[in-house]
Amino acid sequence: GNDKCVLALTVDAHGIPYADVFAVEVRLVARRVGVRDLMVDVGIFVDFKKSSMLKSQIRQGTITESKPVYLSLFEAIKEACEANAEPLDASEAEEEEEEYETLVEEEPEVESRFQMVICRARELKSSVVGCIARIKKETVERPLFRQIQIAAGLFVALCFLVWVITPATTEPQGDLTHISKEELDQFRQQMDDVKNEIKEMRVVLEQILSHMQESHHNSGPQNDIVIEDEL
Repeated sequence: GNDKCVLALTVDAHGIPYADVFAVEVRLVARRVGVRDLMVDVGIFVDFKKSSMLKSQIRQGTITESKPVYLSLFEAIKEACEANAEPLDASEAEEEEEEYETLVEEEPEVESRFQMVICRARELKSSVVGCIARIKKETVERPLFRQIQIAAGLFVALCFLVWVITPATTEPQGDLTHISKEELDQFRQQMDDVKNEIKEMRVVLEQILSHMQESHHNSGPQNDIVIEDEL
């Protein structure tokens, strides 16, 4: 009635360009249709092990080149099954056809969509893993690269802090010709607070950079990074 068999094959290529970047997964899903027939779905997926700029070309070329092989194999299997099948009379053939049409109408597309989601998730995973691996390699081989990363992250955080605080304190409220002395003093105090926050961030950043330069002094000559106070 509702029997199903799933067969998945993972094919690793050797001796071809970018062989270490991807693998091919062939998935066959066979379902029983009625009593004597089978319906088989075949899917070809390209699973990337490493990040590559040629993903679309590799995927398209691999599927295009390997598809005829699997079609020929499937046709050979069909011929072998048909050669050993016993003939049906007219009533049995009509009953089998009706059951097949009913099964096709009720067959959900959830599985095919789920397989597509899995394929996309694998591609995203391989891209993220490849990116992390490259960053770790650069960090280990070049200590200065790690310093630049940390400094850039702190600089972005500082810019974000200024962007969040400054609009609330610098945007004019109402008519500036009628501003009172108390409001002006309050505005100046807010600006002083912003300057103090930026100065504190600058001091912390200088301490971190100084510590990193001392820690990696033996790794080779490095350029000193100076933060200028423009406030």
